Amino acid sequence: MMLSENKKKVYNMKQQKGFTLIELMAVVAIIGILATISLPVFNHYIEKSKAAAGLASLGTFKNDVAVCFMHEDTFSVCNDGEEGIHSGTSGINWVESVMVRQGVIEAYLTASNHFEGQENVLVHLVPSANPEDAAMNWTVLCSDYNASAGTHLIDTCTGLTEQPE
Repeated sequence: MMLSENKKKVYNMKQQKGFTLIELMAVVAIIGILATISLPVFNHYIEKSKAAAGLASLGTFKNDVAVCFMHEDTFSVCNDGEEGIHSGTSGINWVESVMVRQGVIEAYLTASNHFEGQENVLVHLVPSANPEDAAMNWTVLCSDYNASAGTHLIDTCTGLTEQPE
């Protein structure tokens, strides 16, 4: 009689395989909730890395403006295609277009700021030179800067309130 009880226990253990439908539905619901929370944040990090890469790609233009200033002692002649500055191009990683006017580099990055509803972020790199220590400093102005929300893509940006002339 003892043997038949052991057979019943073995039979019951073999019969319970897998998860119930409710358990599976709960797991799917949890995964769905986590995905809806994490995907917008993940997309923002992707766009932020595109903006950083695009900004880093503008280093050639920054060097061109610095050399132009060293030769001319003024930014007013540092324009697209003049004084050794590259003409604007769109073949740069994550940069839609570039233009240099009076030493100010204006670039449209292909990064999008969905929080601010902007498809291409406009960036101005404004130079300032200190002849005493031969340093060239750059101020980064971004069109998507929002001081209250802090949702700009480039951490070093300040607000772009007007176009440089």
